Amino acid sequence: MLDGDGQHAPEDILEFFACAEKTGAKLIVGNRMENPAAMPWLRRRVNFWMSQRLSKLTGVPLPDSQCGFRLARLEALLNLPLAADRFEIESDMLAAFLAAGHKVEFIPVQTIYKNGASKIRPLADSWRWLRWRLAQREKIPLAPDGLAKTFSRS
Repeated sequence: MLDGDGQHAPEDILEFFACAEKTGAKLIVGNRMENPAAMPWLRRRVNFWMSQRLSKLTGVPLPDSQCGFRLARLEALLNLPLAADRFEIESDMLAAFLAAGHKVEFIPVQTIYKNGASKIRPLADSWRWLRWRLAQREKIPLAPDGLAKTFSRS
């Protein structure tokens, strides 16, 4: 999966395949936080905040939960109960892969930001993400320390 907003370098895809082959992970996610200075300040702060909240929910460190550059095993992805369809899909997908016991890996990717207008609406999208996050407390039977205590990673 590659967001069509020009923020990712397609040549990085080879690293995704190499990581999947080496680790057997069912989901590989790009990590822009290896070089966060290239991200606009507000995006960097919101990403950090959301990644912290999702890490706490899952009990697994997630350095860049909002990156739209991913490689997923199709058979695993198709069996997940994903309900989100907007910007919160990145979080929904990570939580679902981990809840299903699938291994998730992060790899550094190039970060490209152009001066074009973003489709992200900071207030509306953050509010929708927060509603999604709050719904997860009711939807997923969490152990006190998050999913990591309930589900093992394969």
